[in-house]
Amino acid sequence: MAWNPRDDLEKLVHIYTCGRKVQEPVSLLDVDYYYKGGPEALNICIQGGYTAVILDLGRLREGRQTEFLQCQRQCFLLALNEWRLGDVIVQKEFLQKGKEHWDFFMVFGSEEARKEIWRRYGIKASKLPFAPDAFSIDWEMVGVLDGFWKRKR
Repeated sequence: MAWNPRDDLEKLVHIYTCGRKVQEPVSLLDVDYYYKGGPEALNICIQGGYTAVILDLGRLREGRQTEFLQCQRQCFLLALNEWRLGDVIVQKEFLQKGKEHWDFFMVFGSEEARKEIWRRYGIKASKLPFAPDAFSIDWEMVGVLDGFWKRKR
C-alpha cells in the first residue's frame, strides 16, 4: 500500500492498465495494490484477512513516523548514493533510536557509503541484490526476504 504523496504506484498502475480507470485494489501477479493508501485502505486490509500488509510510508520527513512505529515490523530502504546520503544523515537521530530493532536495506549506493553509515551511526544496512524487474524475484532475493520475515524481533 502506497501511503505517501509521491504517486509512484499510481503511475505504475496507470502504465500497467494502459491508462484505464480501475478500482482499488489493483491485482498484479496475485498481489493487491492500494495506490491511494491511508487509514481507510489499511482498515480494509486488516479486515480482509491479508497475510501481510506492506506500507510504503515514503520519506521520513513526510510525517509518517507514528504509522511507522505502529507497524509490527519496520524496515528502511536506504539510498546511499552520494547525492541521496543527505536524506539519511538528516534523519540519523530517528534512525538510531531503532537501530537494534529495525531492518535497514541498501537499495542503491556504494559499499563505502554503507560502511560509513555503519561506522558513523551504527546503522547496519544489508545490501539488497539488484533486481532489474520489480515483479520478478530471483533466488538471491528470496534468501534476503526469507531472512527478513523469519528474523525474530
